Amino acid sequence: MSSVVDQPVEAIKEILHPYYPRDAHLPHYVPSQFSMNESLGTLGSAVLALAVVSVFLISKARTPLSGKDKFVVIWMMVCAGIHIVLEGYFSFNHSTLAGKQT
Repeated sequence: MSSVVDQPVEAIKEILHPYYPRDAHLPHYVPSQFSMNESLGTLGSAVLALAVVSVFLISKARTPLSGKDKFVVIWMMVCAGIHIVLEGYFSFNHSTLAGKQT
């Protein structure tokens, strides 16, 4: 199997991507329009929102929870939210994900 590095420049018709293996076929790849700071800021805001919702729900619990239990509930809610959103989105859009700006 020849890699992209071994091919002449004229033979490379597709946009190169930053993923490995470098010669993986990603026909829909489009470089991201968002900076790393924008992406991390969006993720951080979503995690913070999930944590705030968790704290609100914990405050409504009938059984008082210890600090450790509150932390575990918040952690599990944040993890569940991240997994449901990211893995759910991936499972529905895996074939065209490389070309989307999401």
